[in-house]
Amino acid sequence: MRWVALCWCALAVAKVFAAEAPKPEQVDAWIKDLSSEEYAVREEAEKGLKGAGESIIPRMKEVAEKTSDAETRQRAERIVNDLTTGPRIAAAIKDLEADDWEKVRAALETLWGELHKNHGAEQAIEKAAQAGGRVAQTFQQTLENIKEQRRQYQQMAEQRADIAERLDQLTASIEQNSKTNLLRSCQTIVKQTPKKK
Repeated sequence: MRWVALCWCALAVAKVFAAEAPKPEQVDAWIKDLSSEEYAVREEAEKGLKGAGESIIPRMKEVAEKTSDAETRQRAERIVNDLTTGPRIAAAIKDLEADDWEKVRAALETLWGELHKNHGAEQAIEKAAQAGGRVAQTFQQTLENIKEQRRQYQQMAEQRADIAERLDQLTASIEQNSKTNLLRSCQTIVKQTPKKK
């Protein structure tokens, strides 16, 4: 009985949060507004189109390909990118523990590219690491090391403003070196892990 009640509760919550698909006329208006002369109008149009959900992706790809307006193209591409991020991150997480190094490398590159964008890549890596994936654990450790280094540099920069810019450059360099080392370490893990049957 408790299970049935939980199911009904979940359905009720889902109905409350389910967004109603916008009418085609509204979508057309938002697309037109992407090239508005007013920044606020362009921002509101982009927000509305993102809120329309994944069903808008084919239309936004078409807009990005056919428009001659650079602003509209950039915004349409950003909408497509933002709406496809979740599935892209999920697929990359799944591929982290693949037998094929090229698949793992592509997954690492995808996830690295999504860091610092607040799309959930770091949280997904953390969950995969907690689930015991060796590549995910290595990635998680790399991220923790980078965060610690950043924290230390931030403290130094607060104490010595004259070296703050140099520390920013060092942080960027450390991130690039960390990525290179991560790829090497993970390639070794994949090579040493017995193939799944």
